[in-house]
Amino acid sequence: GMIYAMEGYWFAQGLMRRVMITTLTMHLFNAALSYTLIFGKFGFPELGVLGAGIGTAAGLWLGIFIYFCLLKLFVKGTGLFRKLVSAATARQIFGLALPASTLELLVATGWTTYLSIVGRLGTDSLAVVSVVLQLTVVVLLPAHGFGIAGGSLVAWALGRREIADARRWGWQVCLLAVALGTLLGGLLALFAQPVLAFFLHDASLIGLAVPLLYITAVTMTFDAWGSVLHHTLQAAGSSGLVTLIGGIGIWLVCVPASYLAGPVLGLGLTAVWGTVVLYRITLAAGYVLAWRGDGWTRKLQSL
Repeated sequence: GMIYAMEGYWFAQGLMRRVMITTLTMHLFNAALSYTLIFGKFGFPELGVLGAGIGTAAGLWLGIFIYFCLLKLFVKGTGLFRKLVSAATARQIFGLALPASTLELLVATGWTTYLSIVGRLGTDSLAVVSVVLQLTVVVLLPAHGFGIAGGSLVAWALGRREIADARRWGWQVCLLAVALGTLLGGLLALFAQPVLAFFLHDASLIGLAVPLLYITAVTMTFDAWGSVLHHTLQAAGSSGLVTLIGGIGIWLVCVPASYLAGPVLGLGLTAVWGTVVLYRITLAAGYVLAWRGDGWTRKLQSL
């Protein structure tokens, strides 16, 4: 929680490089320490899974320490660490954080339920979907980065009370993210089999996974729209609207559709994965309609 809060502060200031350097330092330290403790290198005891946990925890605490040092060095004259948060500020923070936390809970439980549905199709199907999901997360990282940048640009524009400029930034960042998403989707489709062969060593599993990866590649533009506008709406203070759209997408579209396609109708793994695409299209459409509308601007116009 502390790391997310500090990252959010630097993102809002447009100082993403500090977050990048800190994150890289955390992960490198985590990897080095985990390797040392898992396998008992350099005179340390061999701890196995416990060593991995210690390495991860130590990496997080290192990140917190670095962020606190950065705040002490570069954030001065704001009363940082010298006074408590006022009741009004606390209410404002909880008003934004509670919907975002609720969405995280809804998405986490939704994906767990989805994977349990996939598990009913067999161990091979679960293994394939797990690999494709992880690959999808990696390929969508650039879109996530564009979303963070878009959120910062929108926040700056709203800080200047320029709502039209904020809306324009959202669309412009989306276009860049879509262009990159289309390019990455093409590369993913082109090299689908070699990429999958790196993670799956059974030809039958690769055969199951290839159609899923093709579908993912074709629909990456929807993910780009969804990721960017998710962040811009949150930057505009519309966490509740984002939670509503996200909750509808995962629990009223993805989970019931995957159950219908899999255990009920027996349409197979490709159809069950297609419900994930339907979920992402729902998110993209919902966020686009929300950003086009004036719901997120009314509160700002009244300030």
